[in-house]
Amino acid sequence: MYRTVSATEARIRFGEIMRLTKQGPVIIEHGGKPEVVVMSKQQFDALMERTGSLTGARCLTRFMNSWSEN
Repeated sequence: MYRTVSATEARIRFGEIMRLTKQGPVIIEHGGKPEVVVMSKQQFDALMERTGSLTGARCLTRFMNSWSEN
């Protein structure tokens, strides 16, 4: 599963956020709304490899669902 943190928390604890990405993507919220996803290089490479013919939001949804199942 992935975590969600505020932009302020991410700024203050960026080193910890980087460590958390080893467990799955971290969603950064701004004003209570999801704005950014931070993931490890390994996760990014896996995403790029999995995309195949998928694009945009559909690809990201598939990737995020694969992490939440673990």
